Amino acid sequence: MKITRRFTSPDTDVFETVEWTRRSSKISGMDGKVVFEMNDAEVPASWSQLATDIMVSKYFRKAGVPTDGGPNGIAAPDFEEGHDVELGPERSARQVIHRLAGCCADHKETLDHQIGMALLNIDDRQLYKIFVEMYYIK
Repeated sequence: MKITRRFTSPDTDVFETVEWTRRSSKISGMDGKVVFEMNDAEVPASWSQLATDIMVSKYFRKAGVPTDGGPNGIAAPDFEEGHDVELGPERSARQVIHRLAGCCADHKETLDHQIGMALLNIDDRQLYKIFVEMYYIK
């Protein structure tokens, strides 16, 4: 299966093509009590509040992320806790997208199903664009 590049170019940073904004996410239970809340999460401005709530509450890592951003917002393979690096939650959809696209890119050659075969022909920038656009929950 061959996937042709359509929405990205090899020399463009996908994140620079997106307008970003900071939003709050608050999820309440049936009884009205707040079960999750995060302020100032960075997400694409085109996302709905529902998309923001889903990303922030379900996909943001809640702890263990280098607060200085680390390489691509995630810890490097040789990262060791306790070495003067402050840790905290993910604060931006950029970090989540780097992590998810990176995971797909790192494992695409070991996947043995149709999606894995399709991913063999997609570069990281296209994966970022797919995750940023998230057409299905806008």
